[in-house]
Amino acid sequence: ELDLSNQNHANGFTGSISKDIWKFQSLKILNLAGNKLAGSIPQTIGNMAVLEVFDLSDNLLEFWIPVELGMLAGTLKRLDLANNTLS
Repeated sequence: ELDLSNQNHANGFTGSISKDIWKFQSLKILNLAGNKLAGSIPQTIGNMAVLEVFDLSDNLLEFWIPVELGMLAGTLKRLDLANNTLS
């Protein structure tokens, strides 16, 4: 589990999502909600084969949702991308 959420929006991470996060392919929970992360969700999300909870809500993400996210359909139980400008 990796919980880097920023519940009170007082501080938090800015910039793009670190490429190093996608190396943790055994993560079951990845929570980056409430930060000021910008850019897009990388295609390497498809490598997170056991991910069950993925929360990127309340960030500044834009562009598109990668089709590789569909590769997680068998394991993903909760996906929250609310309050971004994804298409």
